[in-house]
Amino acid sequence: MQIKKITYREYRQIANSFIKQIGFHCKTDLPLDIELMLEKAGHQIIPLYNLYSDYGIKGIVIKKIDGFDIAIDNNHYMNEEFYFRFTLAEELAHILVHPHIYEVLDTIEDVIEFTNKISDEEYRKMEQQAKSLASCLLFPDYLFDEYILQFCSEHLKELKETTFYSKDDLGGYISEKTYRKLLVSTHVIRRIILNRYPDLAVA
Repeated sequence: MQIKKITYREYRQIANSFIKQIGFHCKTDLPLDIELMLEKAGHQIIPLYNLYSDYGIKGIVIKKIDGFDIAIDNNHYMNEEFYFRFTLAEELAHILVHPHIYEVLDTIEDVIEFTNKISDEEYRKMEQQAKSLASCLLFPDYLFDEYILQFCSEHLKELKETTFYSKDDLGGYISEKTYRKLLVSTHVIRRIILNRYPDLAVA
């Protein structure tokens, strides 16, 4: 099995098209409400006890008669505030870009068996695609760019007075300042900044 290559432009187009389709294109608060997005799209969130302890996963796409739902580890969903939203966004991303895979897998065990059978390279590619699209679903460019510009404007004095030795340092600084507002982990925000702004200067 080969996983089709997806460009960043395509991730952005897929996300923006989906956001418009479910009527979220007028939303301005970041991150976009992933739980409401799933509801609007007809995907139910199903918390499961011991999903992580039994299978080593925190979220998974499960097939239903007329589409897909998302199962999520109950402890992750209830207690890991800055992580579970991205998990849900990743699983939605799988539904959007890998439906041909999940539509032939009937149970959680089938999905686990499939991921164990494919090569490490294919698995990494699938997961990377889901992460890339998930970031575009939660933080579409047309909102995130404006948010970062406003953040930099409001913290201009601090930014000028702080020494950043790399883009990663700057991304880390911004993520530490914003993750509580954006409701995801600092790692997610830093990765978005580094990936979307490759020409970011720290001098």
